[in-house]
Amino acid sequence: MRHRGDKETDRIINARFWWEGMKKSINKGVQSCLACQKRKQILQREKGKSTETSTLFGRASMYPVHIKSGRWKDMYGSPKEVTADGGPDFGKELKDEVKRAGSRLRVTTPYYPASKGMMERVHKQHKDSLLKMCGENGGKWKKYLPLVTLADRISNKRTTGFSSTELQFGQLPVLLIDIETKRLLSVKWHKIFPIEELLKDRDKSLEGREEMKRKATEKIRKSREETMEYWDRRMAHQLR
Repeated sequence: MRHRGDKETDRIINARFWWEGMKKSINKGVQSCLACQKRKQILQREKGKSTETSTLFGRASMYPVHIKSGRWKDMYGSPKEVTADGGPDFGKELKDEVKRAGSRLRVTTPYYPASKGMMERVHKQHKDSLLKMCGENGGKWKKYLPLVTLADRISNKRTTGFSSTELQFGQLPVLLIDIETKRLLSVKWHKIFPIEELLKDRDKSLEGREEMKRKATEKIRKSREETMEYWDRRMAHQLR
């Protein structure tokens, strides 16, 4: 199973298994990951090599990554709001698609990363993960991209205390190991009969989702208040 550090790996395994000394075992396993250890090293800049060609994460090489908006709408419905970079890559085609979906388009200041800091941090995490998985063969990054985005969706976010999957579906993400070990998480919804039982279980799942969203919203609010208080104290001398 891929991992995203000792804390996140411990959380995912803890929700499913237990054995004596598991935290120590998990930490040892994560620290033994050769790809992570290589990535954490400070790499020296090589001299005498041209940097004019497109890099793995250059604008041109990232262009083929598209969101299949039709499939997204089929699964989740139309989003209320879509945020896009104000750069030239997001032009009329995107605007038309957002309009057809009945969504509102928010455009951030082009070439100003601070206006979308949260997404920029996510991009950095994705790049780091792809570099670990690709190794020296950067040409395979498209093969690993779905796995990297999956890892991001099932990982807890520090700001909310929940993973994106939990907030979307109201339950822990179902992993391959859950299916192989026939855990309760791998419920086969299409085999639940009669229909009343299925609807009852769905309702319970949605109720749990609303409670998760409430807790996540409260956690974000408290975090913002603490951040404001910190900067107010730090900058107080400039306001006197």
